Amino acid sequence: MATLVPEQYREAYMLNPLATLMTEMRATIVDPSAPHPWDIAGPGVIAVSLAIVFAALVLGYWVFSRAAPRIAEEL
Repeated sequence: MATLVPEQYREAYMLNPLATLMTEMRATIVDPSAPHPWDIAGPGVIAVSLAIVFAALVLGYWVFSRAAPRIAEEL
């Protein structure tokens, strides 16, 4: 699907972690001749995408840790 995005917007599109995941799944499962995410946007963009995922996981853990002691009362 990343090949449908205009060339000038592909790097910004590939910053979305789901776009990177879906592009790789397409290349692996559906169409082996499809380009991989690093062929489309380069390894730097893939690293940023992974950093976004890691930051979201850390933030989610932090929020859960703070809310866990009183979550039962708020439900």
